[in-house]
Amino acid sequence: MSKNAKDDRETDARLLLLDRADNVLSVARPIRFGQLVSIEGNAICLDHNAGVGSKIARFRIGQGEVIKASGAIVATATEDIEVGQLVHAHNSRSHDVKKQS
Repeated sequence: MSKNAKDDRETDARLLLLDRADNVLSVARPIRFGQLVSIEGNAICLDHNAGVGSKIARFRIGQGEVIKASGAIVATATEDIEVGQLVHAHNSRSHDVKKQS
């Protein structure tokens, strides 16, 4: 079995990995506060509701690190974000595309 197939099996079907370089997962179906999800084989109890399109940390993201979604840098973490935590405006700052060039 390939590593990709193993990772897919070990991550909850409600979470989508859009690009292998991403450090966030996209929520495909709503997940409620307190529900368990599997993220690459680790059982995580969500401390928040996560609606469709929400982003959840795939790995620990340290303060100042870039956040990648769909293979692109989309934000920078303004604080440490643990696996399974919601990634949103309260803990990240949008990436300025103009500064990327």
